[in-house]
Amino acid sequence: MNFDTISWLNDLAARPQKNTHESIRIQNLQQLHILLEHFGSPEKDKNILHIAGSKGKGSTAAFLAGTLQALGYSVLLFTSPHVFDISERFLLNGKPVSEEKWHPLLKRIHDIGTENLGYFDILTALAFAMRQESDAHYLVLETGMGGRLDATNICRPEAVILTEIELEHTQILGPTLAHIAREKAGIMKPDIPVFCAAQAPEALKILQEQAMEKHAPFFYLPAYGQTRIIGYEQQNHRWYQRGQFCLGEEYCHELPMKMMGYKQAGNALLTLLCLRHIFDKTSWFILEQAWTHSLYHSSLPGRFEIIGTKPLRVLDGCHTPQSMEQTVQTWTALAGTQGLLIFTCRADKNITGMMPYFKNFAQIVLTGDTEYMREIAPKVQNQFPQSIYLCEEEACLYAQKYAKQMPILAAGSFYSLAAMKPCLQEDRQG
Repeated sequence: MNFDTISWLNDLAARPQKNTHESIRIQNLQQLHILLEHFGSPEKDKNILHIAGSKGKGSTAAFLAGTLQALGYSVLLFTSPHVFDISERFLLNGKPVSEEKWHPLLKRIHDIGTENLGYFDILTALAFAMRQESDAHYLVLETGMGGRLDATNICRPEAVILTEIELEHTQILGPTLAHIAREKAGIMKPDIPVFCAAQAPEALKILQEQAMEKHAPFFYLPAYGQTRIIGYEQQNHRWYQRGQFCLGEEYCHELPMKMMGYKQAGNALLTLLCLRHIFDKTSWFILEQAWTHSLYHSSLPGRFEIIGTKPLRVLDGCHTPQSMEQTVQTWTALAGTQGLLIFTCRADKNITGMMPYFKNFAQIVLTGDTEYMREIAPKVQNQFPQSIYLCEEEACLYAQKYAKQMPILAAGSFYSLAAMKPCLQEDRQG
């Protein structure tokens, strides 16, 4: 009988998340070690870069992988979530690993035994197995949720990178920023250097304490460098943002980058700080050129993804107040305030914190075929009379109707972007 990998993974993804209790998670991490012994214990290999944080993990991972690849290394990048296809989670030298390549590995994982392991546990095991199979020199590894009990936290990395930490998944990670920071800090390892983005004081205090306890050198980006956005420009019919990047006294340049948003500039500089430490004997010029190449070419699905320019059409999975602020700031700089926002989010997201940014749009379509979105719609409409609620199918037709008349931003949930992208692409517009 043929093993249907996609059906099995979809079944795992659809199951309620029951394995979040600490004792169960610890058992699952031990089980992952045992499972990966069948693949030669690749989680114990060298040259792993481990990333945790609330926002910016994916872009930071992409900048790291892109720079390493430009330096001539073979790189496997493991990120989440995917927007359109599960293969997006596994990039080998910048290209998705096809199902044909990972199907045999996943079948082997299944046959070894995965009882009690969840969806993300399985995908993490698959990433380590892929690294072993591909013989990639570097593995860039992004955590799923938290850090301390995350499936990826079975490795001993060469470096730990921490992006900005926000209130998220509070029912699992804890009610305060300090609780969440402690969970993220759980990926720190004794004597392994930590490279940290700018943080709120409450989070920074915890991270510094945890690094000190583990005797882990702690490199806090604001102490070493700074960035600022200078403007936006079009090159070869593509939009780029131009930023100033300064690191220490030896480096300060203006450069274009493909990923939009002021936080993305900080994430990019964080990767340079990290790689400057790892490749301390590499020529600064060579490293700078590789990093500059990564800035110009790196992109991710659903992260201010521009899919049309006449007028502007963008997909962005922003789902926290801070990420919504960054997205709308960039959006307004490019498109003004006369655009259409198509928005959806899950019940565990802080829509109240995101609503103040709705004022930057002339029209708002709330969508998502969930009870939560139907219930929240009247609250939004009371504050923003220009908003309406439509089911996903109706929202798609609405987007197609206005796609040639005004700029459109589809935002709020990575998983909803897959449904909206076909509605906004140029070849679908009448």
